Amino acid sequence: MLGVLYAAVYGPEAALFCELFDTRVRYSGISVVYQVSGIVSSSITPLIATFLLQYGGGKPWLVASYVFVVGVISAYFMRRTF
Repeated sequence: MLGVLYAAVYGPEAALFCELFDTRVRYSGISVVYQVSGIVSSSITPLIATFLLQYGGGKPWLVASYVFVVGVISAYFMRRTF
């Protein structure tokens, strides 16, 4: 099942990343974005989500709001493709 889900995400992601950078810096830009975002989101997001879940009394609304805000910020920085 993961092979199907990952393929559905990583296929369009590669095309999106290619659109974000000019051809002369594309390989380096994609590598930096992919590695840094993996480090930052993989380490901080679970801590923030756990804190927000406890702060919200076990209700997921603050976590959902956090995911929404992060999505809006990401869409802002990817505005070149829109």
